[in-house]
Amino acid sequence: MANRADGLLRLNSRPAAISWGQTTMGELIHIRERAIRRDIVRSNARDRESLLRAVDLLKRNLHATSVEIVDAPAREQTDLLDRAEKFIALIRYGMRMLGDDDGNFDPQFSIDKR
Repeated sequence: MANRADGLLRLNSRPAAISWGQTTMGELIHIRERAIRRDIVRSNARDRESLLRAVDLLKRNLHATSVEIVDAPAREQTDLLDRAEKFIALIRYGMRMLGDDDGNFDPQFSIDKR
């Protein structure tokens, strides 16, 4: 149970970490900014994990498409090559968003074979 007496916030009759009577607006703003930064870092970590999964899925699809190209009839190879080019472009874009791209994406060596 919290109560307020003499400008102090007390929890269970003990002074809390923040004294309402002596806390400045700058300190409150600083605390809020730290909380915002913490939330952004947590959100960015979730976004990064999601993006990593998406890039991994694109790489698997690229691998599957490249396997299909080998055995496909000539009339289907054009469509499959277009699909592969789109996968490569999306993978490069995802890698740039992750900050992992050095500008040289080689699909042959980037497939994680599981």
